[in-house]
Amino acid sequence: MKICFLVQDPGLVYGAEQATLDLAAGLRDRGISVGFLLIRERRVRDGELSLAAAARRDGFEVVEVATAWRFSPVLVARVRARLGEIRPDMVHVHGVKALLVGELAVGWGGGAAPMVHTVHGWLERGDWKESLYNRLERRLAWRVAAVVAVSEYSRGEILAAGCPPDLVHLIRSAPAPGRVAAPAGGGAHVEAGRPFTVGMMARFTAEKRQDILVDAAAELARGAEPIRMILAGDGPGRAAAARQVRRLGLDAVVHLPGYVAPEEFLGSVDVVAHCSRAENRPFAVMEAMCRALPVVASRVGGLPELVEDGRTGMLVDPDDVGAVVRALQALWRDPTLRERLGRAGRRALAAERRYPAACSAHVDLYRTLPARPPPPPERE
Repeated sequence: MKICFLVQDPGLVYGAEQATLDLAAGLRDRGISVGFLLIRERRVRDGELSLAAAARRDGFEVVEVATAWRFSPVLVARVRARLGEIRPDMVHVHGVKALLVGELAVGWGGGAAPMVHTVHGWLERGDWKESLYNRLERRLAWRVAAVVAVSEYSRGEILAAGCPPDLVHLIRSAPAPGRVAAPAGGGAHVEAGRPFTVGMMARFTAEKRQDILVDAAAELARGAEPIRMILAGDGPGRAAAARQVRRLGLDAVVHLPGYVAPEEFLGSVDVVAHCSRAENRPFAVMEAMCRALPVVASRVGGLPELVEDGRTGMLVDPDDVGAVVRALQALWRDPTLRERLGRAGRRALAAERRYPAACSAHVDLYRTLPARPPPPPERE
C-alpha cells in the first residue's frame, strides 16, 4: 500500500509536524510505503529545520510544490499533477490548507485515491484568516473518506461541527518511543550551578498565551526564587513577547531563543509549562512526559486527557497567572514533588502504548477504505 502525506511545510517542525513524521515512521515499520507531498510557500523560510529536511533525514521520499501565494488555482493544478505522477493508494492530509488544496486537486482528477484527514486542532486566535480557515475545515472535513481525531476532545468538536459519526475515527497520537528518552536518574533534578528553569516550546500565536508565563516570571522574580524561563519557538507573537519582557525588566530572567530542537530544549529545563487557552493533544507536553519532566498545563481542550492533576502533572485554570505562580513555586520548593510527578507522567504515557496502537489503527483504517481504482486501459 502506498500512502501520500499531503502537508503544508511551515518551515519549522513543531508538534503537528513531528506527529506526522512519527506516524510516517511507524507506518513504514509496518510495511506501508509513505511519501510526502509538501506545499511550500516561498514567503516561508526554508532550510535544515523545515519539514522537508526532516522528512528527508528520516529517509522518506519528498516532493515539494512551491507557490508564491497562500492559495491559487495554479497550486491546485500542480498538486493534482504531482498526485498523478505519484499515484498513491491513499492521500492522507494534515492541515486545513492542504485539505482545501487536496479536495480540489483530487476532485478535479476524477477517480483519484480516497482521502483521509487528520484534525490536529481548531484554534480560535481571534484573527479573521484563522477563523476563515477553521470554518473551511469544518465544512470540508466530512467530504473525505475518513476523519481522524487525535483526542476525545477533538472528536467531540468534529461531531459538533456536523461530521457524520461513521466518518470519525479516534486515534490518539503519541511520540515514537526512544525519540525522547528520560536521562539517567529521571528528569526532575535541577542541574548544579543553574537556576530553576521553566520552559515552554510552542509557536508564538495568540492561543498559546506565552504572556501568561512572562507575567508569572515577573511575580516569581520578585520573590526569593532564582528562576529562569525559556520560551522557545517562533511566530507572529514573538516580537510582542520580547516587548513585554523588556517592559517588565526581565531580560536576565526570560529568554526567547527562537526555535530550538526538542531534545536541546528538554535537556535545558526542569519544568515544562503549557498555559494555552486552546489545545488538542500537544506533542510538547507528551515529549516532556517522556523525558520525565513535571508539567504545568491549563485545564483546556485535550490537556486533561494527558495530565491528571496532582498525579501526572498540575492543571491550572486558563489565564490564571496566580495559579501558574503557585504551581511553579510548589515545584521549585519541593524536588520530591517534581520527581514524583515527572516519573508518574512518564509511566502513565508509557503504559498507554499509544504510539504502536496509533500506527496499527491507521493501517487498519487505510485497509477498510475503498482502494484507488485502476487506471483506464490505454487506447490503441
